[in-house]
Amino acid sequence: MTACNARDLRSLVLALALGMAALVGASASAADTTHDDEIGFAASAVCKPERIDVPAELKSPPQGAHDDLPVLIEADTIETEGENTVVLRGNARIVQGGRGVYAEQIVYHRDGRRARAVGDVLLYTSRGDEVRADALTMDVDTFVGEGDGVAVKIANTDENTVRARATAQRVQFEGGDFQRLANVSMTTCAEGNRDVVLSAREITLDHANGVGAAQSMTVRFKDTPIFYFPTATFPIDERRKTGFLFPSAGYTGKSGLTLEAPYYINIAPQYDATLTPRLLSRRGAQLVGQFRYLSPDGRGRGAVRGEFLPSDNAFADQDRHALGYDHRHRFGDGWSAAVDLQTVSDSAYLRDFSGDIDVIASSYIARKARLEYAGAGLRFSARVAAYDSVNDAIVRSERPYASLPQLRLAVAPRQLGWLRAAVEAEYTNFQHDACGQTGGTPQRFVPCGARFRLTPTVSMPLTQPYGYVEPRLSLRAVRYSLDEHAPASDASPAIDVPIFSIDSGLFFERELQIKDTAYLQTLEPRLLYVNIPYKRRQRGFPDFDSDAGSDSSLSHFFRTNRFFGGDRVGDTEHYALGVSSRLVRGDTGRQRLKLSLGQVFYRQDRVLSLASDSSTQTQTKNTSGLLTEFTAALSARWDATGFAHWDEDTYRVAADYTHDRRHASFAYVFKDDDSTEQLNAAWASPLGARWRIEADAAYSFADDDIHSAALGFSFDGCCWAVRVVAQRYLDGVGEHKNRLLMTLELADLGGINSRL
Repeated sequence: MTACNARDLRSLVLALALGMAALVGASASAADTTHDDEIGFAASAVCKPERIDVPAELKSPPQGAHDDLPVLIEADTIETEGENTVVLRGNARIVQGGRGVYAEQIVYHRDGRRARAVGDVLLYTSRGDEVRADALTMDVDTFVGEGDGVAVKIANTDENTVRARATAQRVQFEGGDFQRLANVSMTTCAEGNRDVVLSAREITLDHANGVGAAQSMTVRFKDTPIFYFPTATFPIDERRKTGFLFPSAGYTGKSGLTLEAPYYINIAPQYDATLTPRLLSRRGAQLVGQFRYLSPDGRGRGAVRGEFLPSDNAFADQDRHALGYDHRHRFGDGWSAAVDLQTVSDSAYLRDFSGDIDVIASSYIARKARLEYAGAGLRFSARVAAYDSVNDAIVRSERPYASLPQLRLAVAPRQLGWLRAAVEAEYTNFQHDACGQTGGTPQRFVPCGARFRLTPTVSMPLTQPYGYVEPRLSLRAVRYSLDEHAPASDASPAIDVPIFSIDSGLFFERELQIKDTAYLQTLEPRLLYVNIPYKRRQRGFPDFDSDAGSDSSLSHFFRTNRFFGGDRVGDTEHYALGVSSRLVRGDTGRQRLKLSLGQVFYRQDRVLSLASDSSTQTQTKNTSGLLTEFTAALSARWDATGFAHWDEDTYRVAADYTHDRRHASFAYVFKDDDSTEQLNAAWASPLGARWRIEADAAYSFADDDIHSAALGFSFDGCCWAVRVVAQRYLDGVGEHKNRLLMTLELADLGGINSRL
């Protein structure tokens, strides 16, 4: 794309964004009353679970054991045959507590309390299961009996919806909680759908323990046998159970056909594990495992994950692995802790085995642990963090430092008469694999050592409903103790930098009527004065974690220190002047529009930079140029944001659309100073009742190239799903890769709930 075309596109994008922001006020009333589209997607209706129509008289049974409850016998006509036999004809029913038998005719024997039902037989168990049969014989007290030509609907335990359905030649009831079905087929698919069917010579359903067991079981997908098990067990309610979960299959260009069969292990109520043997046709056999746990008091939870692939055929027969450990814990009284440890065998592991483009494009994996306290006016944290590079293009000297450890303490602001005082302290020991070496482009020495920061602050906030003024004075004291430092440099540099600021603002508001809708409009001018003297010695300080930050938001220009991190305090004397206006709907309180303008006026040049040598990058401009920013709720579904720094040719506009299962987002970023110009777009939407499409792309105008793109289609068959995704991306070494991911998943017939 030529520069002219790129400029034209920028102008068009900005014009459209600002135009939408300007129009949102005029269209506010109409936008807020927008109704759902008339044309909807019915996936939820298609996959909606079927309800079991349990008779009302069984929904609220009397309390007590079934054996002690009275038996209700009713029919259109009731005749006796002898002393012990009662024949019920027409709408016949026998009800005891929460279970009952309904049929055209029921013959009931009083002495043995047995009943035989024929003609449209319906049996409802106390759990809400429904059994239809040609004929049924049942002991009313013990619930022992048998039926022929049966169709069973197994209910979810907490609602009258069908969890699974089965047809069988014969069923035996061996008590109220145990059923044995012969020559049976079973499915979790909706009625009329037999895409996934489990057939077996015999299936037993043990409701007391929530377990089903099958003999000589075959799983068919679209009438094609895909799995066979001589014996198998599966859960039939929400309780977790050890056993195989349903296998899944996939395909990628580099790994080939992938088959996996997860095996779930229910160790204890607070522990479980999953072992997944995985076969990759182009790589070999891989084993994936996960162990999860809850602490006995419920305050902690964690997981250990591991993957091992011996002799990867597509990676020079090298052994490959990945390990991870994650833990979160709340101790109480304000204390908490977290651990996140990850490691991989090689820098290409994430690119080969992750299906997430963001993970593939990442340059580092972290090993972190932290301990925190918050309470009693104090905040304390102890943190260690180290990073492994998975991007071979990043040289060692340019990789981030490890914090071993980092200690932070903050005393919450305390009121001392008119004044408010606070203090923050930090100690960090920075270590690096390349300590004491020189490398990178340009060449730089890699120092290592400890840094201590202390920042006491005193302010005098003066607030009123219509505005505020807050003078603030703080001191940034920085001390270093360096183990490795550049030749001829100080091993213990130190500096004290005062920071003075006055932040002030006013609030004006008025009521506004737009198309019969009441709004509240605000006008909020703000003025910030900052004075930080230039301290020359900082130019020789290390750069452990400092960053100039992003100048693509208005808030960046209303900070006192223009540097992030702890190694630099930016010299400046300037005024930041801004004004914002909000449009808030009166009846809902929802903000429809916020438009902000701002500009920074500098009274001196800014000499300090991030360079840790004698070089300078003095900034001499007297003003920042005009800054604009907006956020807008264009409608009930569309939100938009935008920022422009006109003098620096920095622009950012974004829009998001969300409604039901549809989502779209667009973002355009242009920064002339580092030749960034990129358009990101994402879209996800149903296609009809069961199909769904997802697409995203990131295009760089500067490189005239698509950095990443993905297009995926998925089909939800309710009891099975298939997903196909095509990806093109830049890997960690700057090369384009193409990948095709395909996954077929069959719903677990037991609907296992393995969440801890």
